[in-house]
Amino acid sequence: MEVAAKAPHARSRTGKVESLRDDLLRMIVTGMLRPGDRINEVHLSRALGVSRGPLREAARALEAHGFVEARLNQGFHVTPFGTGDLLDVYEAKPWLDRAMIGDLATNAKRARLEDLLRRIERIDVSDRLSFAEGLFAFRSAIVRTLRNRTIAEQALVLFRRHYVMTAILSEAGRTDRIAETRATIANAWRELARGNADEAISLSDLETTAARRAIVARIGYASIPAD
Repeated sequence: MEVAAKAPHARSRTGKVESLRDDLLRMIVTGMLRPGDRINEVHLSRALGVSRGPLREAARALEAHGFVEARLNQGFHVTPFGTGDLLDVYEAKPWLDRAMIGDLATNAKRARLEDLLRRIERIDVSDRLSFAEGLFAFRSAIVRTLRNRTIAEQALVLFRRHYVMTAILSEAGRTDRIAETRATIANAWRELARGNADEAISLSDLETTAARRAIVARIGYASIPAD
C-alpha cells in the first residue's frame, strides 16, 4: 500500500523531468543554447517556472546520451558537437534502420505503415530546422510503433542525436538536399508499406550514403569507408 501511495508522485516527477529534458533539447536545436554554452540552472528554472532539482535531473538525462556535459565546479554545458560526431551517427544508422524495418515488416499492420508514410510526405522542407523537427517527430512515431523495445530505445537515442546535430551544424548538408532526402525516405516507406522490406532497406541505405557523402564533401574529406 505504501508503494502504491507514492507511485502517482513518482510518475508526476518523471513526467516533469521528461518534459524539461525535451525543453532543453529544443533549446539546443533552435540555438537558444549553443554548443559550449553553460546551462544556467538559476535562470532557466525561473524562466520555466520549475525548481532546480527536476531541471538538474533533465540535464543529467541529456548528459547520459551525450547532449550536455558536466564540468567540474562549472555545472552543465551543451556538448560542442563536431562533424565527426554526425558522421558517427550515419555510420550506426544503417544497422538500426535494418533492425527497425525488420521489426516493422514482421509486426506492424499495413495501415500503420501507410500512416507513417503520410507523415513523412507532410514534413515541411522549407528550411533545415523545420525539416529536422518534422523528421524527428516522424521517427519518434516509428519508435512508438516498434515491438522490440531494445531496438526502440537505441533508435530514439540515435534519432535525438541526429535531430540535434543536423539542426546546429552548418556542415549538416545543403538546404537544397532537403526535399530530395524526404523523397528518398518516403520511397523507402512506400516500399515497406507494399511489403518490400529488402527494397526499403536498400533505399534507406541510399539515403544514408548520400547524406554522409554530402557531409564529407563539405568538410573536404577525400573519401569515406564503403558501406
